[in-house]
Amino acid sequence: MSTLFRDLIFTPTCICCQQLGTAFCEHCSNSLIQVTKLEIINITEARFAHHYSGWLRDRLIEYKSGNYELARGLAEVISAKCLDPKSKNILVPIPATAEKIQLREIDTVGHLAKQLRLINQTVEIWPILRVTKVLTDQVGLTKAQRIANLAGAFRSTKMITGDVILIDDVVTTGATLGAAALALKQAGAKTVKAVGLCAAAKMH
Repeated sequence: MSTLFRDLIFTPTCICCQQLGTAFCEHCSNSLIQVTKLEIINITEARFAHHYSGWLRDRLIEYKSGNYELARGLAEVISAKCLDPKSKNILVPIPATAEKIQLREIDTVGHLAKQLRLINQTVEIWPILRVTKVLTDQVGLTKAQRIANLAGAFRSTKMITGDVILIDDVVTTGATLGAAALALKQAGAKTVKAVGLCAAAKMH
């Protein structure tokens, strides 16, 4: 179902204030402070829509807890705050582990990326990354422990060229994005950027 046809049948409401007619209104967009000053290994530029706080954090937690109808609004947030509307945006989702997919029934970042493709004509989705080893749960790990945990954790399923953009929901230490970016560079990517919803306090 196209986005336009869906909106004719189901009137969208703003993900924050519930205003009718849009999945993400201009007023709520202006309430977010974009986070860009992020130093992440192997990443040339990063844009996250907001700090990990406030209403965006709350909606993201709801989404990852099973309210998958929020995906459209969250995708609108990334599109409005993080993507260049004048450029072709090739997005590579950070893949979920099999355990996370079994727990949540979907790949939440992959699902966000698909919604972005529906609402933004500049977007292409390349789901080419795979998790190659069993990972320890990252919660509570230090940055050094996360880097060690993620070493060699990703591989690309094909060789690529040019510039690509990793998409994730939250950046905490940058270890996941850095490891994924390395895999893309090893597969031929010229540059790797990153976009997402929230940046944890320790990143800025």
